[in-house]
Amino acid sequence: MKRALVALALAACGGTRATESTYHAPTVGGDEGGAGGRVAGGRFARADVEQAIKAEQDALAALDQKIVAADEADNGKDPEASVRRAAMHADRVAGAAFVAQLEACLAAAEACPPSLDEPQIGADFDLATHQFKGAFESSQSKWPAAAASIEAAACGCRTGLCIDWVMADLDRWEAALPASAEAEEASATHVVGARECIWARLGKKSRLPQPSGE
Repeated sequence: MKRALVALALAACGGTRATESTYHAPTVGGDEGGAGGRVAGGRFARADVEQAIKAEQDALAALDQKIVAADEADNGKDPEASVRRAAMHADRVAGAAFVAQLEACLAAAEACPPSLDEPQIGADFDLATHQFKGAFESSQSKWPAAAASIEAAACGCRTGLCIDWVMADLDRWEAALPASAEAEEASATHVVGARECIWARLGKKSRLPQPSGE
């Protein structure tokens, strides 16, 4: 119920992030290293990652101003205002987690997201009910590509609503697939990556086993 109220508030006010053009990462070649080279094993130019970090930091600063104003104005008697505040705080956590991932990406390729793009929530996702509209057709042959897409979306999310959408998409796929399809190695790896990003965007520490120190 709480998530549904947050979604209704976001639908009414158009979300808490300012409208901006989607950042598209260019296609890149080899890894040159250094401050002016490439990161993520050569997938991204370092300058592009740094540009994305700056853009998201600016968005967070603008959101912080909105949060302060909303917190000061909220007297606790307006349920809708409280829902909007909760949505903004969720966006703050998700956006900060995305920035942290990009900063880690500059130092370690394995920390990099699959893409720098911000995913667009599908038009078939109902913001009020958090359910998908229309028929859902799943198949084992489509699952590997869908799993990769879900990971890219999860690791590109900057808002709480985006994470709710990704989780709903992952849930419907997993509910429709046989265990054998879910166990396929490449798809399972994408799901692990997606869940790691989802967990981070919710402000939680990793639940997966971490490598032990020497």
